[in-house]
Amino acid sequence: MSTRSPEEELLNDLDAHDDLVIRCARGELSWEEFDRAYDSFYPRYPLDSHESDAQERLLLEKHGTRVALHREIWEHVLTKVTGDEHLSQQAVADAGFIGTDEAVRRIQILAATHLKF
Repeated sequence: MSTRSPEEELLNDLDAHDDLVIRCARGELSWEEFDRAYDSFYPRYPLDSHESDAQERLLLEKHGTRVALHREIWEHVLTKVTGDEHLSQQAVADAGFIGTDEAVRRIQILAATHLKF
């Protein structure tokens, strides 16, 4: 049983996932390593508060600026990335999917914007 408060748990999870973002942005993790470790953090937690009670929603709102990074990674990277082998297909390009190089580039931009590393 955890003795940490819900806020401490949230902050610990945010710290750990911020670190993964920084390490990927710096090239210390490959895309595959990042993707495996990051594990769809935003919907898995769930940081969008769709499963939260009033207290959890207030907590997520309080730390909204930190949560925003992970929402953007979900919306602009993880939901858009596909295997590089599919990028030559016109339907994939038309649908707006990106490859792993572009995914890492976007993470670098988001990390620089949100984490100022």
